[in-house]
Amino acid sequence: MPDTYTTDYLQVIFDPTQFLDTIKLAAKSIKAWNKKQPLGFEAIAFTGVSGAALAFPLAAKLNVPLLCVRKPKESTHSFYPVEGYLAAERYIIVDDFIDYGDTINFIVRAISEQSTATFAKCIGIYQYASCGGYSDVAPLIKPNYML
Repeated sequence: MPDTYTTDYLQVIFDPTQFLDTIKLAAKSIKAWNKKQPLGFEAIAFTGVSGAALAFPLAAKLNVPLLCVRKPKESTHSFYPVEGYLAAERYIIVDDFIDYGDTINFIVRAISEQSTATFAKCIGIYQYASCGGYSDVAPLIKPNYML
């Protein structure tokens, strides 16, 4: 019987060596991508455990603030649906993988509703895992939809 139980795609979070490698790869990829952007991003947005697992250490490493989007009916000590740097005009989303885009749409809508910025825009998505296991490509992609 194994000592650690996790879904395959989250192995990158539960294995300490893979987790550190994932943070380093993500930081390197996002820094390179951000240099090519005209304005860059001001915050990292996430929701849930899989987003938080990478968002917190990545934000610290990149020295950028966070936007934490609470899932509906999530048990929490906070009553805010979105917490963090609400004045961000440009942000990226960090999550494990993209399936149908429901989580991404949820994050974009929640930030749009709660933001104090004139116009808050998701300018990229960093996907750090895939359903089939660890992905060493982990692309940062521009969403082709904005809500």
